[in-house]
Amino acid sequence: ELPECVPMVVKKTEESFQATKEAAEFYKKRVQLEREYGRGLSELYKNTTTMTLKKKLSGDTTLADKEVGRRTRKGWCALEESTNQAALGRQEFANRLQSEVVDPLVAFIRDKEPLRRKLVVDGLRRARELQETRANLVKLRDNLEKAEQAETQSKSSNFKERMAATFAKKSASALQELENEIQQAQTAAGEARLRYNAEVPGILRELQKLEEARLVIMRDQMRIFLDLEVETYMGFQEQWPAASAAVGEVDIHADVRDFIASCQAEYAVEAGEGVAPAQAGGTRGSADAPEEGGAAPAAAASPRKGSDAE
Repeated sequence: ELPECVPMVVKKTEESFQATKEAAEFYKKRVQLEREYGRGLSELYKNTTTMTLKKKLSGDTTLADKEVGRRTRKGWCALEESTNQAALGRQEFANRLQSEVVDPLVAFIRDKEPLRRKLVVDGLRRARELQETRANLVKLRDNLEKAEQAETQSKSSNFKERMAATFAKKSASALQELENEIQQAQTAAGEARLRYNAEVPGILRELQKLEEARLVIMRDQMRIFLDLEVETYMGFQEQWPAASAAVGEVDIHADVRDFIASCQAEYAVEAGEGVAPAQAGGTRGSADAPEEGGAAPAAAASPRKGSDAE
């Protein structure tokens, strides 16, 4: 409870609250990055899977529609959906990070910082008052000691009697004035000590409570942050088995047969004797292509009309 400890406590509380503000800024930037990442993944998914008017006009198709192999197409669609789920997961993580971590931390700073500043001002005022009254008392006592030494020297000197008498009167008056000032300074220092003892211990206790509350919310927000990260990660893991299974079912030989069948069907259409390529190749997620182990469609590439005659 020495007055010297108050500035030290004030400095520590300022540093700790600044650290809390910087932690809030860290979480804010993480929210921003997660939202940008989620939006980027979402745009990637939409641009890959959506048939836009521009694509229709240009005769383009989606990436999955370009893939002839049914099993490869199924795996790719699962990968696209995994990207979509990752986008949704990142956006949800960012929203919860904002509401469950950033907002409470910002609210704590907003609510507690004014109280901390008031306690700091009151504590520094009382500590400064006590230091100043002590310093004034020390200074007056030093002046009194010097005046008493000057009076002693004047009595031992060979001044004329008239000059010695005049100096003696002034010296006695100055000594009495100093003694009165010292008495007043002692009173002021005593009153400052009483005010300090009455207020500063309570101020220090309140600052300690604030620091304890700050440490609690810092710990709690770190825990929530980590829990949210784990929860988001686990959500991604739930999507992996389906995507992994779909990719694992890719059969190169079966998809090659799909490719051959599609080429044969297109050739037949060009010859005017086959079905439409959309029927032969299937659409996204279609089961029109032959199952693994089944026979590929028979070659429908008959000679063009008039070729035999030629």
